[in-house]
Amino acid sequence: MDSTVKNFLDTHHVQYKLHRHIPVFTVAESAQVCRDIPGLHCKNLLLTEKKGTRKVLVVMPASARLDMQLLRRQIDSRPLTFVSPEDMRRLIKLQPGHVSPLGLIHDTDNIVELYIDRRVWEADAVGFHPNKNDATLEIRHEEFVKILDALGNKWRVVDVV
Repeated sequence: MDSTVKNFLDTHHVQYKLHRHIPVFTVAESAQVCRDIPGLHCKNLLLTEKKGTRKVLVVMPASARLDMQLLRRQIDSRPLTFVSPEDMRRLIKLQPGHVSPLGLIHDTDNIVELYIDRRVWEADAVGFHPNKNDATLEIRHEEFVKILDALGNKWRVVDVV
């Protein structure tokens, strides 16, 4: 885990369990490698409006498929598409396959809006990368709330699957 993430978690007194593993690049790989890690495993999709400047990070169960139309209706958005790797690096200093809510540590202007699927919100514990795909953080719900509050980005719970 990089020092920026560790410092953020320590500064905000977030308790977590770090599980190191081989790098995973797909949900299928993650399901195999991380199957014994407790908590709801999440995937994180960084999206942008096709003809706009709005940026959206969606946190949802790893096994779920995003209903883009449902998301658009709930957040009152124009058509959405995935951000380019270049925009991803510019916005949250991450590359594809490494995205997590902790990437918003680098969004100091709070440009990215965060939307959390209800299943993730209601989980007792969640698991996502600490901005690198060779580890998973196991985080209890109350600790996840601490992270959300500390980030400062606009966030909301939605139903997207």
